[in-house]
Amino acid sequence: MHAIEVTLIRPALKRELRAARHKCPIPLAVSADRTRLLTVIRTANRQVALSGVWAALGDLLPIDTLSTAYPGKDGMHLLSVQVSDEVYARVRDAAAASGQDPDEYATRVLRDGMSRDRADEAARLNTLLDRLVAEFGPEQITAAAARRIALQSEAVTASG
Repeated sequence: MHAIEVTLIRPALKRELRAARHKCPIPLAVSADRTRLLTVIRTANRQVALSGVWAALGDLLPIDTLSTAYPGKDGMHLLSVQVSDEVYARVRDAAAASGQDPDEYATRVLRDGMSRDRADEAARLNTLLDRLVAEFGPEQITAAAARRIALQSEAVTASG
């Protein structure tokens, strides 16, 4: 069994959801704002589950992405997006040039981009911390951080 989250481009119309429930052989749980759905599908593996959901719902709902709701044994989620033939051809050509299949290539490119984003974020944070440390003492920074965390914690508790 594989749980798949469906993210829609826009909120689904009630008639689209009725049609999907009527024509689709898989169960659907719909978010209150009708922009996300969750389904559970019995298949051999996660890739087949994603393909099965595309096949069942692709013509019925304005799907943006599909993703596995839970990580696999590798700790990773799978993300599935449909791309134009032109984009797929470019990915296929770049993958062939690097000696990879298109899925491996896209996975590598996405992971590399995420790693760069994490490194950029860490560098920005270190730069800001360097400026704080140059101007304030460790006790002042720690006290200010503790106050901010407490305020955010109180806000979350009050809204929940």
